[in-house]
Amino acid sequence: MERAQTQYTVSVKNEVGQLRKLMMSLTQEQVPVLAVAWQAEGDTGFIRFVTDRGLGVAPALARLGWTAVQTPVHTVAVPTRPGELGRLLKLFDDAGLNVLEMYGSAEKGDTCRMVIAVDRPEIAEKLLNAYTETMFLASR
Repeated sequence: MERAQTQYTVSVKNEVGQLRKLMMSLTQEQVPVLAVAWQAEGDTGFIRFVTDRGLGVAPALARLGWTAVQTPVHTVAVPTRPGELGRLLKLFDDAGLNVLEMYGSAEKGDTCRMVIAVDRPEIAEKLLNAYTETMFLASR
């Protein structure tokens, strides 16, 4: 069953070592990182990460001097077959959902794990549960 998770976005100065510093801070707080993305634009860098730890992350970051914006996201396994990602995105389009952010990586070669933020996450959860169930039945 797919459920919304939380992505934390931390804005930092775009310089060597910022990503490592944040990751080490999360290690101190025993925060497991399920996904991470780094993006630099000019003098600013954005570190986005997803964790399953829950409510204690934002206060832990604040204690360490980091400020984060929280965004609900979903993570979903998508087969790496040609056209499959387009099929998933069509479900969002047909439901009138705007994809705000998406990133992912291959997992075991036959699937990739995508992190997706949309404008109405409660609708995405229902769609992704149906999508995941369909994918499970298709693989049997």
